[in-house]
Amino acid sequence: MGPSFSAVTSCSVRKLMAATHLVITVRAVEKYVSSIFDKLGLPSTGSESRRVLAVLLFLRQ
Repeated sequence: MGPSFSAVTSCSVRKLMAATHLVITVRAVEKYVSSIFDKLGLPSTGSESRRVLAVLLFLRQ
């Protein structure tokens, strides 16, 4: 089951807000976030939410 429309929209709005605040493009925000997830060792599998995995990783520490 894929993400709900509201979850996707919410994520897109947050990326747009971050990009606007930092005066960079939304694509740049996506690249930075992806880079952070990669450094945490959270590969992009498409089946799990990397944001959720990052929180779980944080809670285990």
